[in-house]
Amino acid sequence: ANMSQSNNWEFTESEHYMRLVPTQPTIGGPDKIEVAEFFYYGCIHCMTFEPIVNAWKKDIPNNARFVRVPALWNPLLRLHGRMYYTKEVLVNNGKLKDPEGFRARIFKEYHNKKNFMTSASAIQKIFADFGISEDDFNNTFESFEVAQKLKLQLKKLELIRLLSDQMLKRKRLGRDIYM
Repeated sequence: ANMSQSNNWEFTESEHYMRLVPTQPTIGGPDKIEVAEFFYYGCIHCMTFEPIVNAWKKDIPNNARFVRVPALWNPLLRLHGRMYYTKEVLVNNGKLKDPEGFRARIFKEYHNKKNFMTSASAIQKIFADFGISEDDFNNTFESFEVAQKLKLQLKKLELIRLLSDQMLKRKRLGRDIYM
């Protein structure tokens, strides 16, 4: 859907969605709508939804920004989060040339090959298939930059969890769940 052609919103705040208060930090600035996809590679729905998201991203309005947010609620997902941010840094450094192909490969490894990528060495083998040397992988995977991205995301997710806990408590008390 090309939303840039119309400002007639089909959704109403408090009816179809809720505003997070306090507002969560975004990179795009206050004049940008940030659409965040929370995902994990082991989620079959995330894999199935991938072509739809990729098609939608092609027509994203100028006043919107799309970000992917890896789920990080257990040690395996944190390892996969480190993989995600390693990919992001290697793409930004110009070393990983096919980020969409890499992402598709990770989903296929998990769901089709039952390779759950439970170690850095298992993850490194996939990066190698995309032309990333073992040194480049290790230096990036264990880098301060990747560690900081992971740490920041963990803090954001904790804040969102706290806000959702507050909303659930309010609903249980029979109050309006929207802040």
